[in-house]
Amino acid sequence: MTSNLSCLSFLLVGNNQHMRRLLRLILENHGVTSLTEVRDGSEAIEAVRHKVPDILIADWVMTPMDGLDMTRYLRQSEKSPAQGLPIILLASTADGNLLPLAVAAGVSEIVPKPLFVKTLMASVHGIIENPRPLFRNSGGSSRRYRADEQKKAEDSTPKRPRPPSREGLAP
Repeated sequence: MTSNLSCLSFLLVGNNQHMRRLLRLILENHGVTSLTEVRDGSEAIEAVRHKVPDILIADWVMTPMDGLDMTRYLRQSEKSPAQGLPIILLASTADGNLLPLAVAAGVSEIVPKPLFVKTLMASVHGIIENPRPLFRNSGGSSRRYRADEQKKAEDSTPKRPRPPSREGLAP
């Protein structure tokens, strides 16, 4: 992990100023010099319209627009200024059912909270050193896949079961 981060710009998104400050300190200690901070997903979209960062790091839980809705907008809206922008989502939830929502929305990486520097920086360097193209599924959602992951994801996508026939049933 030897990427030079000094030439990259980051957008930090979260309504907790202490978490944004922690992220800022971590990134600055790893050589990042271009950082912008905003408080929620709607402010992030506006900031991206003015200047597209190289990487966006956002908290999942924010109001009025959370990280998941922000990601959906950036990935799927025709008005999005940066559909391919790498997005790292910070998630404090232990609910495994929410992970597929983030993947379907198009999150590039998910970093669990409590935040560990090593985990965050591994995600940042992974995005830089192993960029993945966007993959769009039939539902319109997108996610970054490595080439080998795309085939695996297509093969493992569950097929919707057909509803039982209502023939012969009384109305």
